[in-house]
Amino acid sequence: SLVLFIATIGSSSDLIYYLVLFLLLLLSGDVELNSGPKTDDGSDISLLI
Repeated sequence: SLVLFIATIGSSSDLIYYLVLFLLLLLSGDVELNSGPKTDDGSDISLLI
């Protein structure tokens, strides 16, 4: 599915943009899953809700 996703992107600049966006989504998801003492940048507020 990742190959199809890359194939639908037109230029290389769009590829870099979506790749960075995809990595940010992975990092944000990883922070939510591994919400430990290493994430102290206001992530405690989401845990209290």
